[in-house]
Amino acid sequence: MQPRRLAVYALSALSMLAGCGHKVSVGYLESADVDLGDGVHQILVIDRVGADNAAESFIDATEAVLTGEGIDGDRDTAEIALQGLMAVLEQTGRYDVELMVDGQQVDRTLFGGTLDAREIQKLCRRHECDAIVSLDALDTDTAAQVEVTRDATGRSAEATSTTQLTATFRSYDADGSLLDSHYVRSAVEDSSEDDTTRGALSGLADPIQIQRDLAWEAGLMYGQRIAPHEVLAQRRLYATGSPELKEASKRVEAGDWAGAVAIWKQIRAEGSPKDAAKARYNLAIDKEIRGDLDSAIKFATKAAVQLDSGRSRGYVADLTARQADLERLAQQMSTADAG
Repeated sequence: MQPRRLAVYALSALSMLAGCGHKVSVGYLESADVDLGDGVHQILVIDRVGADNAAESFIDATEAVLTGEGIDGDRDTAEIALQGLMAVLEQTGRYDVELMVDGQQVDRTLFGGTLDAREIQKLCRRHECDAIVSLDALDTDTAAQVEVTRDATGRSAEATSTTQLTATFRSYDADGSLLDSHYVRSAVEDSSEDDTTRGALSGLADPIQIQRDLAWEAGLMYGQRIAPHEVLAQRRLYATGSPELKEASKRVEAGDWAGAVAIWKQIRAEGSPKDAAKARYNLAIDKEIRGDLDSAIKFATKAAVQLDSGRSRGYVADLTARQADLERLAQQMSTADAG
C-alpha cells in the first residue's frame, strides 16, 4: 500500500514542476525523528503563549515600545506557528488532531515551563487524546540600525535589520510523561541602501511578515520532527550531450515525461557509453518517481560507476538513505494504514 501512495504523490509533484527540462521534484514520505509511539492516535495541540493576565499584557506593551512589535504580536505569531505544526500533523492521516483554542482550560505559565503531569492527565481525559503537543514559549524580536557615510559623491545610508524567533515545543504522553522537548531559534537579516535614512529604513522587508514566516517554519520544523511528513526533493537530470538527450530534455520541459522516458531507453540501448550512462541515471529518477526504489538504486549505481561524478554518487547516497528509512516509516505509518 505504501509504495503506491509514494508513487502517486511523486507523480503529482512531477507534473507541477515539469517546466524545467533540467530539474524535476520528487515527492515522498519521510519518517519522524522522534517517534511518539504506536499507541498515540489522538493528539491535542495547545497554545500556552497567549496569556490573558495583566502581567503579560504589561510585558507585551513594554516589548512593543522597545522593538516596534504590536502588543499582541507574539500571540498572533504563536497562532501561525501552530498552523504550521497542524499542517504537518494532518498531512498523512497518521494522527487525528484537535487544536484547543479555549485558554481557560490550560495553565499558561509566563515562562513556558513543562506542564504538570496531573493537568496533562486531566486534559487527555477531557479531550480523549493519547498525547499533547504544546507550544510552551515563543518570542520574536526585530532590531534595526542605520549607518550613514559621506564621501565626495554625497551621502549614503545603509539600514540593516535582524529579526529573530525563539520557540519551545514539547510533547507529552497521556500519563503525563515528557516525550520530547525541542528549542527552535531562527533569524533573518536584511539590508537596504538609500540617500536618506528614511529611504533606507523603508526599503527593509516588513518585520511582521518575516516574523510570521519564521513562525510558520518553526511549526513546520517541529511537526516534521514528531510526525511522518511529505518531502519534495529536487533531482537534476542529465540534459546535455547527444541531440537525443537534448530532445528528451525538451520533452520534460513540455510535460511529456513518457516521451522523455522512451528516448532515454533508446539512448541506453544504442547511445555512446557516456550518453547511455546519463540516460540510465535519468531512468533511475523515473524509477524513483514510480516508487520502485530497488530498481532506482540499481540504475543509479551503475550510472555512478560509469559517470564517476559527484552528482551521480550523491544521488545513490540519497536513494540509499531513503531505502533505509522505509522500515521506520512503515512502522510509524502502520496505524494510519490499518485505520
